[in-house]
Amino acid sequence: MIYVTVPLKVKDILKVNNKSLMWCYLGNDIKRRTKITNTLGIDKRYYLKNRLHAVAEELRQVYLDFIAKLGSEQKEYLHWWASSFASKSPLQNGFFLNICYQVLMGELIDEFNTKQKDICIIIEDPWLFQSLKNRYGGRDISFVGSRFGLIKKKIYFLSRGITLRSLLALQLVLSYFLLFYFYMNTKLKDSIKGKFVVAIMSYASKEHFEEKRYNDLYTGELFNYLKGQNIPVIRLIHTNISLKVIRDIGRLKDFLWPIILELKVYDLFVVFKHWKLDVSGDEGIFDPITCKWLFKREVWFEFSRMGFIRNLIFYNLIKRTFKKNWFAVLIYTYENLPWEKMLCIAAKEFKELKVIGYQHSTIPRFY
Repeated sequence: MIYVTVPLKVKDILKVNNKSLMWCYLGNDIKRRTKITNTLGIDKRYYLKNRLHAVAEELRQVYLDFIAKLGSEQKEYLHWWASSFASKSPLQNGFFLNICYQVLMGELIDEFNTKQKDICIIIEDPWLFQSLKNRYGGRDISFVGSRFGLIKKKIYFLSRGITLRSLLALQLVLSYFLLFYFYMNTKLKDSIKGKFVVAIMSYASKEHFEEKRYNDLYTGELFNYLKGQNIPVIRLIHTNISLKVIRDIGRLKDFLWPIILELKVYDLFVVFKHWKLDVSGDEGIFDPITCKWLFKREVWFEFSRMGFIRNLIFYNLIKRTFKKNWFAVLIYTYENLPWEKMLCIAAKEFKELKVIGYQHSTIPRFY
């Protein structure tokens, strides 16, 4: 018999079958897996070894092609690129990992049915459990679980999303008013008017400021090099600003420009928006019917974080900054993050503006 269950129901499986039951764990919570190991025994654990990586390698290009096609079908073009899903990165969401688990599940079912041996497969993610039940239910497989874990996770995502959105709105308002105090008499625009200017997209956290100067952790001495070539340079400060460095930014306002100063009241209403995903048609391994729970998970997951709405607000702010026509070239650090897509989309409306993405770190194979 093949049992598929969630962590909370493992002991229920033992009441039914506690003989030579092997088990394996599909998830990445090490603490939870350790508790299950203590319950079921390490000697009965079935090790997947490199099988998950083999499935990931096989699906890699299929996944990239699928996301690209899916993106072309989305109605909300800007919302699509503001999401972590559109980046096709397994480091930004759990969709690709869960797809690999779903395919691996099929292999395990065939293997243990052929061997006629018992195994308990523990599924960490409640959406993945529902997806597997939807895909393999009705076969000679016993699914032991409840909706409690799913409901609990939804409540967590919902409460977390509401909290983070509220905090983001508060942080943006505080940053705006504090920086407005320092910048209300700035002459930045007049000092660079009529010159060929380069802008560098920069960040504002404590480690970037030392001894009343800006320490660029990403582009190094590029700022000083350009100035040495008599090229005027300014730094655009990203929206994610630590309140601890507001005063430091104000001291360097001659060449630092926080784009948060472009904030309008109606930008804050973005916090009420949520990401939607349009899925239709038969996509083989990504069949919308058998993967609908995994798609739902990503919608809930996106809501639980502030990235999506921060990216939409960033788009409005950077677009207004471009309209000032202060610089001819903008350099930003390329990491395949959603806000970079917002920057590029906004820049397309300004044909004379040159945008340069600087890849400042290594890129993993599955990125």
